[in-house]
Amino acid sequence: AAAALAYAATCLPGQLRAAAEPSASAARAATRSGLHAMIPLQATWAARSGSPVTALILGGVAAAGQALRARARARGRRQVSIT
Repeated sequence: AAAALAYAATCLPGQLRAAAEPSASAARAATRSGLHAMIPLQATWAARSGSPVTALILGGVAAAGQALRARARARGRRQVSIT
C-alpha cells in the first residue's frame, strides 16, 4: 500500500496539471513525473507478487533518487538527468 501511495503521489500531480493545462511544458513535467514514478510502481508490483524484500530495496532506490535530486537542486543545478 505504501508503494502504491508513493506511486500516486509522484505521478498524479503532474498528470492532473497536464490535463488542466494542456501545454508542452505541462506535458514535459507530467512525463518527467511519470518516469520518476516508475520505481515506486515496480515496488508496488514486487510487493503484490510476494517479494517484500525487493519492494523495500526498490523503495530505498526511489528515496535515494529523490535525495540526489534534492541535493542537486540545493547546489543550484536546475535538473539532474534521470538516465
